[in-house]
Amino acid sequence: MHPSRLKYGWLFIVVIALTACTGNDDSPNTNCDVSCGERQCGPDPVCGESCGTCDTGVCNIDGQCVSAEPGCGNGIREDGEVCDGNDVGAQTCESMGFASGTLTCLDDCSAYDTSSCSSTCQPDCSGLECGPDPVCGISCGTCEPGTCEDGICVEPAIGAPVIVSFTSNVQIMEPNDTLIFSAIVTDPQGVDDVIGGTLQAPAGGTYGTFATSASEGAYTLSLTWNDLDTVSAIATPPGGTTRTFVAEFFDQSANATTATLSIALQCEDTALAACGNSCVNISEDVDHCGLCDNACGDDGICVEGVCGCTQDSSCILGEICENNFCVPGCRDSDGCPSGEFCDDGVCSAGCATDTDCNANEICDQNTHACRAGCSFETTALTDNFWAGSLSPYMADFYYLEDMASDGHHLFLTDGYSDVAIIDVSNPDDAQFVELLSTSSWIVDLKATDDTLWIRSGGNVARYDISAVATPNLTGRVLSTHWSEERIPVDFVVAGSQVYTLVYEPSGDNKAWSLLTHSIDALGNLSEENSLGLGTTDDSDGGSLALSANRMVAALPSSSQGLKVISIASPGNPEELYSIDSDAPQTAVLLNDNQLYGVSENNGTVWTLNPSSATAQQTFASSTVEAMQIHGDYLIQAARSQGIRIFNLEDAGAPFLQSQIDVNDRAYDFTVIDDSIWVADYVENISRIQLPDCAID
Repeated sequence: MHPSRLKYGWLFIVVIALTACTGNDDSPNTNCDVSCGERQCGPDPVCGESCGTCDTGVCNIDGQCVSAEPGCGNGIREDGEVCDGNDVGAQTCESMGFASGTLTCLDDCSAYDTSSCSSTCQPDCSGLECGPDPVCGISCGTCEPGTCEDGICVEPAIGAPVIVSFTSNVQIMEPNDTLIFSAIVTDPQGVDDVIGGTLQAPAGGTYGTFATSASEGAYTLSLTWNDLDTVSAIATPPGGTTRTFVAEFFDQSANATTATLSIALQCEDTALAACGNSCVNISEDVDHCGLCDNACGDDGICVEGVCGCTQDSSCILGEICENNFCVPGCRDSDGCPSGEFCDDGVCSAGCATDTDCNANEICDQNTHACRAGCSFETTALTDNFWAGSLSPYMADFYYLEDMASDGHHLFLTDGYSDVAIIDVSNPDDAQFVELLSTSSWIVDLKATDDTLWIRSGGNVARYDISAVATPNLTGRVLSTHWSEERIPVDFVVAGSQVYTLVYEPSGDNKAWSLLTHSIDALGNLSEENSLGLGTTDDSDGGSLALSANRMVAALPSSSQGLKVISIASPGNPEELYSIDSDAPQTAVLLNDNQLYGVSENNGTVWTLNPSSATAQQTFASSTVEAMQIHGDYLIQAARSQGIRIFNLEDAGAPFLQSQIDVNDRAYDFTVIDDSIWVADYVENISRIQLPDCAID
């Protein structure tokens, strides 16, 4: 367990105490008996309720008001400080991996000062001559040739055995060695009076019984490294340590005598410490940090023999990880009092969520000020049902990934060759209409104006759905098999043109093009133009975004991977310029002159100018399967993060306003009237009813 896990209680007290001194006093908890005692300020240790605030000075860890200005050097551990003076939170030399000592702080409050900590336990042998001390279990001495009784050496009885010699085959033992002890023992009553002997550890425990050898009075005992560790755990510092062994022999009258021998235990590489059967570098080993029995935990890190952190989750609640040390701070606004939000680890005044604002107001996550707006605070999953419950034809629909809508009809596929058509004019009673079967696997659906477009591995097919129960195939773009030359990855429809993003395998590179097809009055498709967009070494990705007379093609590349294209002349698209990005954009959307792109790690907003683009702002995002703009909102299907709704009232500064969990994972969605319908992977359909204020 990470040593900082011991700090839960004290840390909570410290963080709340520091907050209370700034005048933030939560309402009393009537279900708990507050116990402030002599505390003047900060939280009581029982209920965590305020014991008062300081008119002057600050509140220290003991709940006393002290005269000290905030900042390093006042002896009070505050936000951003690892420690301050003697205030080291709940850390100790022991929790830092040392055996004993007093932990303090460096003068700049950036790290703990362990110079007064010791790596060895300090035994207390007061009044003891032998045997283990009660503090460390370390031997207080041995009695040779006598025996140890209750910590006092007792001389051997007259007539007791005599140990003539006690030796070993090695003086320095390494993990792969076998240690052989040899003893020659006689007795005043004759050697036959000796009945045997044992090898013992001074602090308690027996290694084994000596065996007689061929020579009369000669005894031996062989031990492996593991035998030693079993009786008394091996935990040496780098360079090794010395272990004392006590041989004790008895005669038939139960008289005993002892002899001792010390052996050095060390690793073959003396720079390493021996911890049990392993030789480790205790300056960096997270399971043996500083000492053999000091583990830093799953998320911990060992820095020069001291346990530190790698991320906030390595720390206890109320702390964040900075420079490999846990310091007081908030991870998110849930760790701040009401009316405050978490700003880079520090709780600051301002709203955190819509619940901090009045009715008909929202919390602007860019300014953390309340303003008029439509709140999604109470919006949640309205309905969820198995797709197969609508029709036996849908019983085998698994892995629902693609969805589209036209009017009050959903079009849903699981990626195989069928599309289910569902009537949701009554959202509380969805009805199966028909199953459209195609001849190849389906990878994308789009529907608009009585037309359903289906992209498969090798073509884009157009269906007339004016009679929705009897879809009619009217044409195809790229009537090829997916393994042939041009592979479609996305398409958009603008008026009487269909623009398709394709790539052509070309050795290790992929050549990308934008194809233009026109739709005649009879619905027939014919290719008009092919615009080359360059090459990439990857084909995993690619998407198109359209707005008015401009589109953006996102290629799977961060270098000039975004192509801004004019379609002012519909049949003759023209590339205007390229945009570099930090990472390949997996999805893009255009809204007038604002381009929204998301990668695996974040989102970016660009403003598109006539000859270049300006990156305005990044926003938190994650893996996105589908993305659409509806009114003032950007909606994402974000797999396990469900449906994410971003506020676009300031188009250049979006912020996450709501995240709504679904039954499993959101892979696609469509919006009809006041409902978001979700293809809820694996085999469910989910519905989220939007508040009235969010409906256009």
